[in-house]
Amino acid sequence: MNIIQSNIKFNSNMAYGNKPDTIVLHHAEASSCSVYDVDSWHKANGWAGIGYHYFVNKKGEIYTGRPENAIGAHCPSENSHSIGICAEGAYMTEQMPVLQKQALIDLGKYIKNKYGLRIVGGHKEYYSTDCPGTNYPLAEIKAAILNGTPAVTTTTAPQATVQTQQGNDTVKIIQSQLNALLKLGLRVDGFNGAETTKGINTFKGAMGLPQNGEWDLETVKAITEIYTRLEDWTEAGHFEYATRYIQYRVGSGGDKLGTFWTGTKICLQNWQTSHGLKPDGVAGTNTWKKLIDENC
Repeated sequence: MNIIQSNIKFNSNMAYGNKPDTIVLHHAEASSCSVYDVDSWHKANGWAGIGYHYFVNKKGEIYTGRPENAIGAHCPSENSHSIGICAEGAYMTEQMPVLQKQALIDLGKYIKNKYGLRIVGGHKEYYSTDCPGTNYPLAEIKAAILNGTPAVTTTTAPQATVQTQQGNDTVKIIQSQLNALLKLGLRVDGFNGAETTKGINTFKGAMGLPQNGEWDLETVKAITEIYTRLEDWTEAGHFEYATRYIQYRVGSGGDKLGTFWTGTKICLQNWQTSHGLKPDGVAGTNTWKKLIDENC
């Protein structure tokens, strides 16, 4: 990964003391622009300079914005503890180029590892805005940064009619994720046969979703929540899908499905013990790694 120094000169009113624990993803809302254009626009607002810490253009080139230790000007609730990344493009209407998406993932992984952070979100998840746009592949990029596993963002399970002799890559991702999450042992061949459809329905049933064989948007939401759990927690009723997944793997212990209370905690402690983990009843990083390990 190559990061290009933009050498932007900032005005004297820039504040420092940023303590990053979050990545916030944005789009420029401009189909064609440069890091210097954004800097000019933000200075016209009376700001010290570009409000983002990084800018990624459609060719996949990564440019520095304001220094990482400078407080951002990109998301009011997150500016003092985040790294803001802006993508060239207007992703309410456009589709993101592959090179740009990969560069965003690579940059996100670099920042994640540098600061040991575990939270990645789109601007709209913290503020009332459409940014980074409905066509920005937010779930896929978040999952890839946090776990190295892309989320599938198709609205229905791909059919055999669109598959090549080598199989469909989207179906391969679905099959791999079902194997990791449900331990099904599906053949990862890219063909959406009866066993793959059965696996999709098993996953959807565990999530409390209609078992219609479709890999739809709600299924994507569920699997993304599992792969991008944000923090260690024991009482996690507000993460219904992640909680349902824990209950699928370790048992509900009498708790209502989707609500993590005493029964689920006890079942999780027993599962942790049997898998060589500290039985603290906390769905922490090591526990999640085991839960989604295909061999466990």
